[in-house]
Amino acid sequence: MISGKLISQDTESFYNISPDETKKKFVPQDTTFYKTDSDADKAQKLKKVRAMDERYYYAKDNKKMVLVPAQTFIMGSDKGSDIEKPAHKVKVQAFYMDETEVTNAQFKKFLDATKYKPVGSMAHMKDRKFNDPSQPVVDVDYYDAVEYAKWAGKRLPTEAEWECAAKDSQNYEYATGNKLYPEKAKYGERMSQGSPVPVKSYRANSRGIYDLTGNASEWVYGIMDAYPGNKKPNSGFGKVRIPRGGSWFSKEEQCKTYSRTAMDISNSTGGVGFRCVISYDEAKRRLEKDKDDKK
Repeated sequence: MISGKLISQDTESFYNISPDETKKKFVPQDTTFYKTDSDADKAQKLKKVRAMDERYYYAKDNKKMVLVPAQTFIMGSDKGSDIEKPAHKVKVQAFYMDETEVTNAQFKKFLDATKYKPVGSMAHMKDRKFNDPSQPVVDVDYYDAVEYAKWAGKRLPTEAEWECAAKDSQNYEYATGNKLYPEKAKYGERMSQGSPVPVKSYRANSRGIYDLTGNASEWVYGIMDAYPGNKKPNSGFGKVRIPRGGSWFSKEEQCKTYSRTAMDISNSTGGVGFRCVISYDEAKRRLEKDKDDKK
């Protein structure tokens, strides 16, 4: 049993988890893609239960997720804009994050399975520069991202979770390190000429998470608010939602790990996508249930 103090964050419960406890073994879901649900069911029944380390998790969309251990990190920056100040310590509980942004292929699978009608324009799905199956899906409204996450059994990351993953336990300026170069991320392109690249086109961070800098900005859960200790008023506090990480056309400054930039996707710029997370405790609970169901 995992010990620790139960607290509330978003709509799920999170536990304080020690580093030693994240080394235990448990059973993953089947990660293979199958042509039909019946094929998948048959394979699940025939497949032997095998152990796997807890660094990875696979949810309903079969998308690889990477463990980010519980930790305290420095959120925000005193070098940033008023909405990014002050730098302050935040504790996050252990969670899994999608290793890549959700792709066109993965989002299409969701649409086909649910017949969901997107709120966003999704105009770039018809554009050859944007609709490769391995490119990140863009023009995704916040609520479209929420619905995908629900279908996959996940949720959107909080701002703190996203920034923690991007800073990679090193308080990095960018998810690629303290400097940013064109060979490390997709950013700074002209909107009239550029487009995102297929996921995994650049090197992952030390945990194996890709494209937290550039390519597609990523929705995070909730509405922007002032950080503790920030007394500067801002018209966006309590009103706007923000994607994080910058996109293929973002300026270098907008790609910083602590950057908070409100973005209106109604003009169909092709820059906003998302990735999902799930708490460590929720992932373990589901896997243990799956194991019990197979007995």
